[in-house]
Amino acid sequence: MKLFKPDESKRYIVTQENAPGHVDPENEGKVWRQAMTDGISPIRCGPSGFDGVPSKMHKHDGDQLVIITEGVCVCTNDKGESFEAYPGDVVLFEAGEMHTHGARPGEKMVHYGITYRPL
Repeated sequence: MKLFKPDESKRYIVTQENAPGHVDPENEGKVWRQAMTDGISPIRCGPSGFDGVPSKMHKHDGDQLVIITEGVCVCTNDKGESFEAYPGDVVLFEAGEMHTHGARPGEKMVHYGITYRPL
């Protein structure tokens, strides 16, 4: 059993170099992330913050749950579907689904992402 706690000192700014395909180069420095799992488990989990920007259109090999904790999360997919999610809402992006999630312009949003990585 392991306990992982949020730790602002372990947060890092998301860039093209450390998260290619997830962040538009124009948005660098406006998204942060903190890994809270050990990197060995097939489950990745941790908070991410968005400052007025969404992620780039991307997909994951496994399902991703996004749990909104602060602000308003704007979610879209490549089928033209779009909605807003609020604190306490949980969004499921299925494996392989092209999608974006993030904050509205001029606003901040934080969510916990939980992603299953097939081994």
